[in-house]
Amino acid sequence: MKGRTLFLPAALCAASCLLLASCGGTRRVTEDDKIEHLLSYVASLKGADFVRDGHDMNPEQAAAYLRQQWQAKRAEIRTAQDFIRVAASFSPESGTAYFVRFKDGGEEMCGDHLRAELRRYEQEIWRKS
Repeated sequence: MKGRTLFLPAALCAASCLLLASCGGTRRVTEDDKIEHLLSYVASLKGADFVRDGHDMNPEQAAAYLRQQWQAKRAEIRTAQDFIRVAASFSPESGTAYFVRFKDGGEEMCGDHLRAELRRYEQEIWRKS
């Protein structure tokens, strides 16, 4: 009898999991997913320049550089906010802020720009859930 008692809850749990999966349950967006989104976003900013220590980088170069920074500082980066703060806001060599220079000549601190994009992305995720 004891074997049957344990089997029933396990069977119900398995059936519930299958039911949820078949009902289109969505995968939870992880912090790594959010960072990957930010990197894709940076690479997609055609016509913008990223200024680091007085040197301009195109969007693809900037995304590659930020990915390298993420990999190098993984121990300090647990969230997308950490990524922005640790890897995408200031130069580790000089301490100067990174900037995004847009086609129209306007500039914004990279950290501020990425925080705004992260907020927009998180709101989009929230609306879809």
